[in-house]
Amino acid sequence: MYATVYGLGKLFFIYLIILAIQAYVVITYTLHWKEHKKWIPTFNDDDPKERESLEKFINEKIQMLKKKFESMSTNEFLTYLMADEKNRIFDYKDKKLYIFLWEKVKLLDGKYEFINRGYATQETIDVPFSDLVKKNNYQVPFNEFKSQVVVADMLYSLNDRNINDGYKYYWYDPIYKELVQKKSYAVQLKSKDFDAFIGTGFNIKSISKEYSEIYYENIYKDRLYPISFFMFIGSFLVYSFIKENNFWKVVILFLLIPNIYILYYLNITEDVSSVEQEESRLKAINDGVLSISFLVSVNIFILNSLASNKNLINKPIFLESSVIFSLSLLLLLFSIYKQTNFNSIADMKSNRITKQLTFNLVVYYNLFIVINYLLFIAKENQILKLK
Repeated sequence: MYATVYGLGKLFFIYLIILAIQAYVVITYTLHWKEHKKWIPTFNDDDPKERESLEKFINEKIQMLKKKFESMSTNEFLTYLMADEKNRIFDYKDKKLYIFLWEKVKLLDGKYEFINRGYATQETIDVPFSDLVKKNNYQVPFNEFKSQVVVADMLYSLNDRNINDGYKYYWYDPIYKELVQKKSYAVQLKSKDFDAFIGTGFNIKSISKEYSEIYYENIYKDRLYPISFFMFIGSFLVYSFIKENNFWKVVILFLLIPNIYILYYLNITEDVSSVEQEESRLKAINDGVLSISFLVSVNIFILNSLASNKNLINKPIFLESSVIFSLSLLLLLFSIYKQTNFNSIADMKSNRITKQLTFNLVVYYNLFIVINYLLFIAKENQILKLK
């Protein structure tokens, strides 16, 4: 009896330590996550002096490249541009500006397409601008700030307008993997066999930084805390019912791993979304809840099989599985709780994020029952020799 009470006291003490660590991480990192993350460098386009200085630098580099083009053949210029990074990547106040070159090519159907002939990396050479836009948008399918094919036409037409105006557009930066708003400048390059525009641009805003949110900011705290407490109750009951020495097994499987996952989950970030996207995500979770019914039925079969054997009713395999299965059902009830009184997208997002956490924990606990049962069968049949 004393040993059991002592073990439960240690269990509660470890749970408090876990909560303290979670609170420390939330206070020191989660609440200030944007300050800790390294974001893409940006320029202040609202500062007239900085903008004027940067525009002057860019125009000098573009005009220098245009003169190079006019003094060479097309092939010589393309070779010069890609031969050395210094010819297409310029440093400005410890920040890099990348030159781009897009050729206007007439297709068989009479339409025009812009093909990449020069960029910071070799991977996108000879890639159509429309394909690059599709690739960018694929990287951020749940976002309102998508790249547009018309960007190439607008940059090409800068030559016919005032280059100093530049052109602002949204883009996905493949190096930093961030959504940004760029401002670019370009001039046309024309010869008998070549029609293109060359230019460069800079990031004026990180959309990812401005509009990204961390799950902790959105999750319903009044559901998060009971979920954490239920996990402690589950580990408490498992340890209480099982007489064998399994303290650290309970700590690792039912306290440590789930709480590490919760801490990881609370620090997941995602970009801004729309009503349609939230409805689609919530539908996917609800569909997952329905599909897990198969796993639940498998676990009911496992429990029935164990209960039918009188020698196993008081064994750890049955008691563990029964307690964890009950706990998973409670979490499942949390995940199927339906809320319809949404006043904003933020409410929809909070509901979806909370449901997703409870659903993932349900999957974890049900998988534990299946895996634990398989290990028990293997041990009973001497497939595995477990102590």
